[in-house]
Amino acid sequence: MKEGLFRWVDANGQMMVESFWWNDGDFLCGTGHSSEQVGEGWLVLASQDAFTHLRQQYEPLKRVLVLERRYQEEGHKPKKARVSGEIAL
Repeated sequence: MKEGLFRWVDANGQMMVESFWWNDGDFLCGTGHSSEQVGEGWLVLASQDAFTHLRQQYEPLKRVLVLERRYQEEGHKPKKARVSGEIAL
């Protein structure tokens, strides 16, 4: 099995957790369209067995969410907004 980023495979060769970097759009390509949007982030997928094991080892678990937006309106300086929060699991 090809190794992935931040992958956890158990002793039986079963995929437990894997992280994927995703992006949509091109941050470096300035097309000049004011309504153009791009995004990127991490998606972490865990099996139910992995979640159970992690919960037993590291209780309490929490999910941390972060959303950051950077934008620039035509003729104005760039702006940045950030929201974050935690959810107990």
